[in-house]
Amino acid sequence: MKIVYIPTVSKTKPDLSSIKAKLPSKVLLFTTAQYLPYLEDMKKQIGGHVIKPKLSHTSNLGQILGCTKLSKDDVLGYDAILYVGDGVFHPIALSNDLIDVFCFNPRSKEFTKLDENYFSKIEKKKKLGLNKFYRSKEIGVLISTKFGQKRTGLMSALEKNYPDKHFYGIIFDTLDGSKLIDFNFLDMYINTACPRIAVDDDLEKPCLNISDLEELKIDW
Repeated sequence: MKIVYIPTVSKTKPDLSSIKAKLPSKVLLFTTAQYLPYLEDMKKQIGGHVIKPKLSHTSNLGQILGCTKLSKDDVLGYDAILYVGDGVFHPIALSNDLIDVFCFNPRSKEFTKLDENYFSKIEKKKKLGLNKFYRSKEIGVLISTKFGQKRTGLMSALEKNYPDKHFYGIIFDTLDGSKLIDFNFLDMYINTACPRIAVDDDLEKPCLNISDLEELKIDW
């Protein structure tokens, strides 16, 4: 079945004049599809050394998706990230302990900085997942069929590096956590799809992003 995606554009033109003085000079600028037509204007408003990068899994400069994750190389040389858009779903995907993340909502004019509480929760969840992984034998591998998330080849890397464990591929388009109850023999899950699954979703069992297994040297 062919699907046609028609992007919608917000009628609210972002006015960043109130936050310009609150930002450092070297900023990575991101926004969602609704505000992409205003991106160049936003860059001019902020001034200074601002870049709107193009990521490998997005179609446009400066675009952010819910599964966006930045590496150390992506933020090297910059002081902060600025996300312009509604809500916090997207900037939480960007957040990490490498660089400050600022958020500006063009509708409410709210300007915030993501605090360390979120980062500490993510790190704690990661450590619990790693501890469970090394103690487990029966492990489910979450594999998505969606474009940009499909990483079927990672099963072989897991089996090669951890021959003492049993891995079971669970393939899906959109993950329904309630369906995982059918796999009650599994100790935990390794996620190869959207990295937000291991961070945000409550799967009732520990879930770890495959990129958190440092010996595999796998990045998103």
